[in-house]
Amino acid sequence: MVYLTVAYVHGNMDCRTATGGGRPAVEWSWDGNDEPHPAAGRGWAVLQEDGTLVGKIFFHDGDDYEFKAENWPGLKGMRSASAS
Repeated sequence: MVYLTVAYVHGNMDCRTATGGGRPAVEWSWDGNDEPHPAAGRGWAVLQEDGTLVGKIFFHDGDDYEFKAENWPGLKGMRSASAS
């Protein structure tokens, strides 16, 4: 289980590996809250050749959003610092 935080949305994700256009991908469902209101949905992302993830997140009975996720330069240092 993965924890989701996007703006004011928080919740848990149930992820599964997949392929999209022959590339590694991930699909998920999620449930949690959007500010104080219960929320749930699904999403997917495909790994691009440049290392970014391109995907879409859906809110059940609501909006959907396209996104592009890039590696945060400081993340690798944060991981090694928290692992020590």
